[in-house]
Amino acid sequence: MEKLIVTKQFVYKGKQYIPGEEVPGNDEEIVEAWKRAGSVRVEKKEQEEASCDVATGLKDSVYERAEEHVQRSKVSTEQSVLEDTEQTVEMPKEGKRKK
Repeated sequence: MEKLIVTKQFVYKGKQYIPGEEVPGNDEEIVEAWKRAGSVRVEKKEQEEASCDVATGLKDSVYERAEEHVQRSKVSTEQSVLEDTEQTVEMPKEGKRKK
């Protein structure tokens, strides 16, 4: 994928573009004219895609750690429920109250 960066100031569809800005490249004819005039330079979007890969990797790592935490919490909760059920506590029997 290409990204068009303005090298010479111009107006396109009522907006003024200055050097360094990205300009939309929807119209192939105008893009070719800009290239011939030296008004834009083409950059590849590989760096952006690489950044996305890093961000996705971090996101996946966070989800994995969260999932591990949830699993540990479930095991911990299950163990504590089992321990609680093993300990039976006798409740005192209530007698009749006298008024």
